[in-house]
Amino acid sequence: MGIPEGAIAIGYVGGLREIKGPDRLLQAFLDKFAGRSDVHLYLIGEGPMEEPLRAAAQGHANVHFTGLIPNAARLLPALDVYAQTSLSEGRSLSMMEAMAAGLPTLAHDLVPVREIHAGGETALLAPLGDRAALASALQRLVDDPQLRARLGANARQRARRYSIEPMVDAYEVLYRELAARS
Repeated sequence: MGIPEGAIAIGYVGGLREIKGPDRLLQAFLDKFAGRSDVHLYLIGEGPMEEPLRAAAQGHANVHFTGLIPNAARLLPALDVYAQTSLSEGRSLSMMEAMAAGLPTLAHDLVPVREIHAGGETALLAPLGDRAALASALQRLVDDPQLRARLGANARQRARRYSIEPMVDAYEVLYRELAARS
């Protein structure tokens, strides 16, 4: 992705559509990091908001549009922070992949997000519609490498709950219980 040596890389993976909130992420990013060359935002995806987003980011060399990248999960280990600023969704595959990659997450504080993320433990959650809180949470993640490391390690551990092995184990227990009743 061409991340400069020593830079903090914030990544978003998803459609560039209004419901996904990439405009909110971009504005929060620019509020805090517009003039910094050591913090970069990577918007991975495509969609109808791409042109307005590009226009808003014009002149900011630290904002990058990669377009649609098949199997974008392979790029997650290169990032320092994962951002999902969806306005209504919560359990996205990319969020789960970011957790498995050990990335701290920035997201809106939505019920579906709280079903998988523990605010302050695996992610920083900002109230929906609060641009200043979103920007402040993003700045906390950028400025505090220990916080990023702690949240990322906790996210990786928590993601194991959602992997195939625990699901298979749960089904096995269920089938054995049902068989015992017969």
